[in-house]
Amino acid sequence: MGDTQGPWGPPVPQEFHASAAARAAFLAFAARLDAALGRRYLRLHHHLQALYSPLDPDREAPPGGSGGAGGWPGAEARRARRLVAALAPLLRHGNFQRLPEAAIAFALLVQHPEDEAQVSVKLEDYEELQLWAQGQRLGPLPSESGAPRRWARSAPAPHRRYFSRVVVVARQRAGPLELAEFRKVPLEALELLLEKGRVRTPGLTRARLHLGLLGWAALLFLNLGLGLMADLKVGATALLLGLGALVTLRGTKAFARRREAAALDLARSRYRRSAAQHADLLAALTRRAQDEATKELLLAHTFLPRCGGPSVAPEELEEQLRLQVEEWLERNFGVPLAFPAGRALGGLRDLGGPPKTSGLGDPPPPPQPRLGDPPEPAGGDPKMKGGTKTGGGPQNSELL
Repeated sequence: MGDTQGPWGPPVPQEFHASAAARAAFLAFAARLDAALGRRYLRLHHHLQALYSPLDPDREAPPGGSGGAGGWPGAEARRARRLVAALAPLLRHGNFQRLPEAAIAFALLVQHPEDEAQVSVKLEDYEELQLWAQGQRLGPLPSESGAPRRWARSAPAPHRRYFSRVVVVARQRAGPLELAEFRKVPLEALELLLEKGRVRTPGLTRARLHLGLLGWAALLFLNLGLGLMADLKVGATALLLGLGALVTLRGTKAFARRREAAALDLARSRYRRSAAQHADLLAALTRRAQDEATKELLLAHTFLPRCGGPSVAPEELEEQLRLQVEEWLERNFGVPLAFPAGRALGGLRDLGGPPKTSGLGDPPPPPQPRLGDPPEPAGGDPKMKGGTKTGGGPQNSELL
């Protein structure tokens, strides 16, 4: 199957657009679609920026909040709630799915032996905690995203359930709003993504430290304690008290060094997994939602002519479109993907008129403003300009 390169990014398959007229019509539709979605998502990005700007911890004058039981000031708390509510549909359009509370509770309770850094988190300390995941997989975790190893092992990496992307939306009581995105995160390591988690020492490591202290105390008593008792006539009680003080001091330093090492491991792991945070995350999510919407609408526009005539019922049309797109994606890419046919058809309707089941390349009219859309800004955002990226299909796998 030959391809022809289009101005909107990836090659256009000649399986659907064999003639020059069909290719030109398809590219015209893609260009108009890119312009229409670009304006819509640019307005949305400016709206999210306006909500988040007073809450951004990276700005020069961070928002001040009292540490009392009342939490944040009322205006900032309402703004944070509005931002979280506005992020939810954007994340869904980017093919993220919110993890249920049962999955979060499971992740906070279960610790995997492969994770050297372990963190304890108290859910009651959070006024808002949402984890949105995408791309659930089961297999060996890529080494570059795992916790650093102290000793190299030749054994194969164990199979773990992990997510390709996880977005954290969290706010502690009387604390700032935390927005961050991480990649390749194991299910049992979700608590490692929270900034305010308390690093703790695993039970096996504590046992090793205690055994080491016990051995050191026994050697010290045999080499030094017995000599002091024989030569200096030191009493057994005083000797044991001194030995206990030395063991306590050495144990305190050993556990402190272990906690510092675990905190460093955790910081390195968060740094390697981090994809975006704060205001940069809003731009990344908006671009991703626009990319996914572009791919969905292009696929729906291409496959609609194969789904029967205008007399097809809407439910049957949606089902035929979903099956044909999923079959084509699996046949060409070898990955079972869930295509949101209903959302794609709704997107075509929002672009103007009902979806057509005959003819290719009809460009959509300019999008009409909808109730609730934020006003369009006077100037453009340079970070949001440019063509859409349409590589790869959306991955909507059922989470947990």
